Amino acid sequence: MLEQLAGSYPEVLPVKENSGDAPADHSRWREGYLLHRLDNWTSGVLLFARNQEAFETFRSLIRGSAGKSAVEKEYLACVEGRIPGSLPVSIEYPMAHSSKRSSGKMVAVKNSPEEEISGSFPWREKYRGNPRAAKTRILSCSVSRDGGSICRIMISRGQRHQIRCHLAAIGCPIQGDTLYGAAPLKQKEGFLLQHQKIRFFHPFLQKEIIIEAPMPEWVRKARF
Repeated sequence: MLEQLAGSYPEVLPVKENSGDAPADHSRWREGYLLHRLDNWTSGVLLFARNQEAFETFRSLIRGSAGKSAVEKEYLACVEGRIPGSLPVSIEYPMAHSSKRSSGKMVAVKNSPEEEISGSFPWREKYRGNPRAAKTRILSCSVSRDGGSICRIMISRGQRHQIRCHLAAIGCPIQGDTLYGAAPLKQKEGFLLQHQKIRFFHPFLQKEIIIEAPMPEWVRKARF
């Protein structure tokens, strides 16, 4: 029997206030052995352990060693505009909390004045604390008739708001993500981001496991 459970999570229910795509901590057993979190308004795959032993084992997989997780997470995002450069694209700006504590935002800390103004948002935002390394890979994109792009994105060990912040930093915020500079959606609240797929090597079954969510409605209805 599998030692983990997975479900497809609707974006209308918050996992946890101020949550992000990060490993759950040791207290997570109180929440049904939840192994990782999603931002509010992010739909898709959530992974749970069945017992405490599995929780500890899978938590170690997600956290990884030397800052590298043994779990790959693939997302779908509908962004404003087109991704600059040739695909695949790696965004590796370190991240830190915004100096405006009440905003709840993260800041992409860029390396030079030229980089600071290369994206449309954010520009030279002040931050607090020490920036942490982060890497977001954009694997492929399809441009829709409305001028936006639906992108396949991969991360391993994610930080709070990592995909949202990194996409905004290159001038392509997720559609509906007003916190990071996008226009609000016309027909629904929230923004268009889904945790589509998770891949890992199962330590008990000794084989690769891939869990995938149903395709979101906004992808099925997109016009190309």
